[in-house]
Amino acid sequence: MKVIQSYIPYNSSNKFQPLKDEMYVSMLSSLLINKHYGESNIYTNEVCKKVFNEIGIPYTNIDTEVLSKEEAKAFAMPKLKAMKAQTEPFLHLDLDSMVIEPPTFPEQPFLFSHIDQPIVKKKPKKKRLSLPNMFNHLNNDEWYQQANQAYYRFISYYQQNLSKLDFPIHHFDASTVPNMNIIKVNDVKTFSAVIEKVEKVYESIIVDYEKQAPWELSCFIEQGCIHTYLKAMSKEYQEWQIRAEDTRIDTHVLFKDDPVKCSFYNELKNSTATNESLPSFPLIFWHEAYCNSCHQPHSMSHTIPYESKFKANLNLDKFKFWHVGGSNKTIAWVQAMLIGHIVKHFGKDYALKVNSYFRDDRIKKGYKPILSPGEKMYEYFSGTDLFSSNWIKSLN
Repeated sequence: MKVIQSYIPYNSSNKFQPLKDEMYVSMLSSLLINKHYGESNIYTNEVCKKVFNEIGIPYTNIDTEVLSKEEAKAFAMPKLKAMKAQTEPFLHLDLDSMVIEPPTFPEQPFLFSHIDQPIVKKKPKKKRLSLPNMFNHLNNDEWYQQANQAYYRFISYYQQNLSKLDFPIHHFDASTVPNMNIIKVNDVKTFSAVIEKVEKVYESIIVDYEKQAPWELSCFIEQGCIHTYLKAMSKEYQEWQIRAEDTRIDTHVLFKDDPVKCSFYNELKNSTATNESLPSFPLIFWHEAYCNSCHQPHSMSHTIPYESKFKANLNLDKFKFWHVGGSNKTIAWVQAMLIGHIVKHFGKDYALKVNSYFRDDRIKKGYKPILSPGEKMYEYFSGTDLFSSNWIKSLN
């Protein structure tokens, strides 16, 4: 199984200003892929390749031909084009996907990570809602609001564009759209044909792309459209959906929900903490582990009861897989755990490669080197001066 990744920064194909937090994520992701799958392959451009090499991220192969002309006006397009270029079965992992323990993937043509907008089951209402009350109910429903933000509003807004392309809207269902930080493809021919359809959707809406929310619209293009076209163009994929409805098991995904959630996320949601805050204890994780025996995910929990116990948990050893998506990768203590995993399993030199690149870059520009919140948090919990001492060396 060929494992690939892809990256060109959104709307910035001719320049690349890397963020330190993202480079620690990329470093660990590539190290884990090399460990479990033998080699890491990334599709990017010459600008990004130069930075990756200067930092020392250990990609085995860096391909710059496939995406040489890609402008990345939508963040999903480099990924789609990289996958379209494949001629053999492959596994695509986003840069923020951490495979701590690789699953034994079931043999099926297409497989993804987890349901992007899972429905939280609620007790049915006894009274039948009138039409006005039904609209009010939807407007107050958290799941519908999230699904509308990510998918439904774009189907409504681009209705004419999609109808001209014969978009199979009758196959669209936001409650079954998978998050595609993991994409495993065995039927390469059908998947490439699906991507061609999705590219036409992109071309039909790119004119006013910037007027919309680029991040959410890109998710619709990638996740919503790929899923919908697969249901229309793959009989086997469609049968899985029917089977999933009968058994209440989503057979096109590895996990039922986001593989890792934690109590701190609720603090962020309620604005009682920031990304640089120390976590409140007990810090509780709810995570899923894919069972290689029964080929089903199992829900588990892990608790760090006190701050003094965090040092022993300064890694990802308790988890099987973690998608450090969105702004979660900038949470300081999450960064500290990622750095801790690098140091424990691959050696401190890989962590210092990232730190040294940004240290030297600031010195060249005439600025004083600074530690990121994640680096400070790592030193705080580990009781070391790994990055502070590296800064002192640069002064000497």
